Amino acid sequence: MQILWLVKTTLPQAAAACGLAGASDVSGSWLTGQLAALQAHPALHLTVLCVGKAEAAGRADGVDYRIAAGTAAFAPLLLQLRPDLVHIWGTEYDAAAAMAEAAKAAGLPVLFSIQGVMRDCAAHLCDGVPAAYRRSGALWHTLDRIVPGELLDTMQASFDALAAKEAAKFGEAGAVILERDLPKFFVDLGKAVASRNMNWETWIVGHEDEFKAIVEKYA
Repeated sequence: MQILWLVKTTLPQAAAACGLAGASDVSGSWLTGQLAALQAHPALHLTVLCVGKAEAAGRADGVDYRIAAGTAAFAPLLLQLRPDLVHIWGTEYDAAAAMAEAAKAAGLPVLFSIQGVMRDCAAHLCDGVPAAYRRSGALWHTLDRIVPGELLDTMQASFDALAAKEAAKFGEAGAVILERDLPKFFVDLGKAVASRNMNWETWIVGHEDEFKAIVEKYA
């Protein structure tokens, strides 16, 4: 089963495979653990994608890594790879929404992994902060444009916007699957498609009930 996995950061594995000087997150966060869990299943063929400063590609330990210079590269990449599933890490960044739209236009199924529920983050960002400190005057905003800082009203507006984008994507979701079950879900889905000796696009046309049954098993 071919999976295109969009992540927000350049993982250490991606940096090494693509010959970059370093990763945007040297720890890789919990994504490295998820990557290891998926790599343990040889039936899953992974392409890990992120957005960076320049195009790059590499392969290591059975995983393909791609770095796109911008979201405009998503649609051509989907046409080139034709993955069976597009897996998007997180809902709170612009590239996630762009990939979801590109995959929808290409007729490809999308699975979101929730990094954090931005609605709750936005609702409680300023809890306990006096009202006088939640708003910044014109002088502070002028200085912030010169030397960016962490103005609370700017952060609140950003969180509110991210929460709205997240809500729009959640509204399109058909089911929610826990992170710990993703490798098993991918494997079961891949086995179902492989058992018919079909690719995803052919299989899903006549096996919607089987697909729903697999989703409901983990949802």
